[in-house]
Amino acid sequence: MDPEGFIVINGLRIFYRSEGEATHGTVLGLHGGPGGTYVYLSPLFDLARKGYRVVLYDQSGGGKSQRIKNPALYNIERYVEETEGVRRTLSLGKVHLFGHSWGGMLAQAHALKYQGNLASLILSGTTPSVPMLMAEGEKVFRSLPPDVREVVTKYEALGDFENPEYLAAIEKFNHTHQGLDPWPETLKYSFESFTP
Repeated sequence: MDPEGFIVINGLRIFYRSEGEATHGTVLGLHGGPGGTYVYLSPLFDLARKGYRVVLYDQSGGGKSQRIKNPALYNIERYVEETEGVRRTLSLGKVHLFGHSWGGMLAQAHALKYQGNLASLILSGTTPSVPMLMAEGEKVFRSLPPDVREVVTKYEALGDFENPEYLAAIEKFNHTHQGLDPWPETLKYSFESFTP
């Protein structure tokens, strides 16, 4: 397997990166999003020094992978098949499937359909329930200062997600609730390259 490159899964070009030998197994990582990039998960490559092959990829619609033109195809079932296609195309065998945030929801859905292809399931900062996530997100949003809430509400209603005021308010939200200060460069890059 090449250390990085493109593979075609269900007609879409998907970018991946791989490090290490699978002495103790293979970790396949699923990033947050959808629309994100694997880059902030790069610290997982440290596991290569412990005898694991680590494979990360940009899910379709994010990072270096191909965008989908039909918005209806941005659904969990298609992403499950994409994940399985990556595992199969790269001949990864049974994997330790790691999922963070949206990637954790995707990992759970993949495990339900393809549990026989997993050595283990590792979840980080995710949820099994979108309604629960939305309810908790609303609680967190209400804890923000009123002026920040007003800015977010205003620009989301307008669909203006690039407005500097909106971006500043979201940055305040993220810094308040991500618990990292300063942010690692890989996390900053991931937020900057996010594709809505």
